[in-house]
Parts: sequence; structure tokens; C-alpha cells
Amino acid sequence: MRRPFLSYLLLALGALGALYALALLPGHVTDLGLWFLLALSLPPLLYGLWPHPVGSFLSKGWGKALKVLLICGYSLWAVSFAIVSAMIASYAAEYPSPGADALLVLGGGLWDGKPAPALQRRLDAALSYALDNPDALVVVSGGQGPDESRTEASAMAEYLTEHGLDPQRLLLEEHSFSTYENFANSKTILDEKLGDAYRVVFVTSDFHIMRSAQLAESLGLSAQGLAAPSDPLYMPMYYIREYMVLIKYWIFGADSLPGLSRLF
Repeated sequence: MRRPFLSYLLLALGALGALYALALLPGHVTDLGLWFLLALSLPPLLYGLWPHPVGSFLSKGWGKALKVLLICGYSLWAVSFAIVSAMIASYAAEYPSPGADALLVLGGGLWDGKPAPALQRRLDAALSYALDNPDALVVVSGGQGPDESRTEASAMAEYLTEHGLDPQRLLLEEHSFSTYENFANSKTILDEKLGDAYRVVFVTSDFHIMRSAQLAESLGLSAQGLAAPSDPLYMPMYYIREYMVLIKYWIFGADSLPGLSRLF
């Protein structure tokens, strides 16, 4: 019996998604984006491996209803994911205006007490803007994770001063464990320093700009984002994760489900 062409296509797509997720899971076991991608990959992979028995099951009874549900679900996801991804890319492409009163750098993890590569890219982008705008205060925001020997803010401050930033410009926010807390806690510090009328440029990874901008707006901050480049290898994982958490924010609100928010 000949295999339908669709089975080859779905086998390739399912295998590609599953292999990508499984390859990255050992170092990102808590990343919901990878688990979601793995779950998305299983139905097409199963059909691709066993097209005739699976096709027979999906052609009658409950299987037929499941087939309709899968087709509608995948179609909705594909269209919505494409739209959200285009929005994320559009936000990341914008460059902030000069002359901000403050620069806010969002934390992003440490390796052996030093900024991880992704966080280094954020700090390098922040340093370039800070040196071009010498009157801006610089807030580094990030607490101490369970696997970290120090706060992210202290490591970020050390990195910036080692690379030429005047330490007198630095303000440390060392209590945040989520993006929402980064903005909320940093706003408290800046309100005390600058009053209630100031403009902020926040620095984070390119895929993270859109969500961060919406969080800043929800807290009443006048803010623009400055995107730091990300490793292309991880972009599918990042975009799927951002898609998931943006949907969650739009439905439940930026400060809802705090336990889940700490995963992002």
C-alpha cells in the first residue's frame, strides 16, 4: 500500500520539531516553549510513522471528531503564531530615541557568577546607549536565583563598570525574579530619584521587547525598548515561549498567575 505524500511531509515536520525540542531540553528543562513544541510535534510524527492505521482511526467515529479538532487547532495556532511573531519582530526592529533620563537593563541569568552570554549582549547594547547618553542613570535589575552565587544586578554592575561605565551612574535593583518585578521594583527606585516625569529606555533581548514594552506601559512607565541580539539557534524556542506568555498576559493580565510568571 502506497504511503500518502502528506505522511512524508508530516513525518519531516514532526521529526524536526521533536528533535529540536529534545536536543535543547537537557539545558532548558523548565522552558514551557520546548515542551509545547514537543507536544505539537507528536501528532504529525505519529501520522508520519504509521499513516494507514492512524488514518483509519481518524476516518470514523471519535477519531473523525479528533481529526477535525486537530485540523482546527493547528490552523488557529499557525495563523496566530505567525501574527504574534511578526509583532514581536516589529517591536524589536525599533530603535529608541536618544536623551532618555534612565536606562533599565533587565537581568537574564548568570554563569559561575558572571553574566551569561545572552545577558552580556544586553549589557553591551546598554553600554553603547549609555556612553552616547551620559546624563542617563543606569538601573540594573535582577535578584539572586537558587542556582546563582550572587544577585544578577551586582554581576551586571560589575560588568558595566569593567567596560567603562561610571559607577556613579549605576542603581542596583536586586529583588526581582520576573520581568514584571523588574519593571515594578525599578520604577519604585526611579520614582524616588527622578519624580514622576521621566523617560526610560529598557534593554532586553530582541524576542523579549514586545512583552516588556506592554508590561512597562501597564505600570505607567514612559518607556522604549532597546533590543539586544539573540543566538539564532534558540530563536524558535524563544518565539514559541513568547507566544505562550503573551497569550497568557492578554487573557489574564500582566501580574496574574505569579507562580507561572516566574518561569518567564
